[in-house]
Amino acid sequence: MMERAARYWLAPLPAVRSWMLFRSFLLVFALDLFADHPAPGWRYGTAGFNVAHFEWMDRALPVPSSAFYVGMLFALGLSACVAALAERPPRALVLAIAAGYLWSWSCSMHDSYQHHYLLSLIWFAFATFPPLSSRAMFGAPSELRGAPTGTPPSKGRAGRDVPPPPTLEGALPHGLVPTASSFGLVVVWTTAAVVYAYTAVSKTEADWIGGAALRTLTREGAAVPSVVRAFATLGLEGDALWWFLGHATVALQVACALGYACAPLRDRATGRARTVLDAAAFVVMVLALSFHLGAESLGLEIGWFSGYMIVLALVTSLPARALSLMALFATWPVRAVAARSAPSPIATAILSLGVAVGLATAGMAADLPGVAAATTIAAVVLMASAVAALVRRDGTRDVRNAAFALGLAAFAMTVAMQRTDTRYDYWRFAGGDFRRRGEWQLALDAYTRANRHAPAGQDRGSRIEEMRARIQSEGPRRAPHP
Repeated sequence: MMERAARYWLAPLPAVRSWMLFRSFLLVFALDLFADHPAPGWRYGTAGFNVAHFEWMDRALPVPSSAFYVGMLFALGLSACVAALAERPPRALVLAIAAGYLWSWSCSMHDSYQHHYLLSLIWFAFATFPPLSSRAMFGAPSELRGAPTGTPPSKGRAGRDVPPPPTLEGALPHGLVPTASSFGLVVVWTTAAVVYAYTAVSKTEADWIGGAALRTLTREGAAVPSVVRAFATLGLEGDALWWFLGHATVALQVACALGYACAPLRDRATGRARTVLDAAAFVVMVLALSFHLGAESLGLEIGWFSGYMIVLALVTSLPARALSLMALFATWPVRAVAARSAPSPIATAILSLGVAVGLATAGMAADLPGVAAATTIAAVVLMASAVAALVRRDGTRDVRNAAFALGLAAFAMTVAMQRTDTRYDYWRFAGGDFRRRGEWQLALDAYTRANRHAPAGQDRGSRIEEMRARIQSEGPRRAPHP
């Protein structure tokens, strides 16, 4: 029994699964933090009131301010980019990201989505992942040339031996699908299985299993007309349709739970068991994708949670060989650069200076409290690391990788600010809160900043004029009641 449990939790698995899941999650996480999380940040510190998720936090920690909360989000996003693109991400950095994310949602009931608990468990599990680099898995691109193939040479026209072309299996240092023990990956899978199983149980209540909840969520099918029409062609309409969809939702959750629970067994199974598990993995992937894409089509306000679960479903269910091929060719340029001699410390320092300036500039242009401080600190740390590497003539490669990662993060942050309504939502809601509390000058400042980022036809010009009139007649704030 103990031996079977040890095999389930510790037996080697395709290394590309943990490698790809870790890096994909962190990149999605960074975009999530830049594009979605800051908008409600204006709530933090409002009127000095706060209720944390855990009572001890209210006693031990100060009330989180808006600037500190938003700055922390961007610091976590920058750190996530560095960890995702590092050759071997330090466990201390991963643990710091996990701890920072745990604080970001647990510090206040302003953020009370249940999926934060799951994601925090996943971040801490990431800290136990094997610190593999793409080069450790696949070697340098130059190693593909002249590698053994296991096939005997053939005779040429002159009777000389002609070696066969190298194959990927023979060329790569550990084969096309290298393996590594990953306790953390099994923890992620079993945690996902528990969540899906719990969700299935929770949906056995009468409203869900009978279809009433789905009718409400879809506005009697108005949100998913194509689905309603498709089932109508099969003869399922009215109450029968919603009864079927309610039961199908529970069955889908059960299937996903079983699929994730069996995921650690699949890659090391053989024969008929492997065929069955491969088929089950494909079914689970289709079901998981349909469920989470369906949740997005309904417009459920669950942030980017569906994106995380879609990534998990794909990395778990796709064949390891296919994932390895994708990783092999996607990392080809990175491995080619890494195979060369160590980069020049002077060139790395110049690169770091340029990235530091760009990062600080992007932070100031973000026009959100706390962001300029977060990016400036990151820029100073990067430059200090570059100077230390220049003096010691050591660690230059890590500094260069961090500079590239922070440069990409600055670009992603800028695009997120330009392409989303995050800044507009932040300042217009902040202005509304100040207005309700009679803080006319603060409301004017917030509405003015909201107007800088307002989509077409949604400016707050009328509110600005109202606040100016209030300030002229009452001063910067409403007079207190006697």
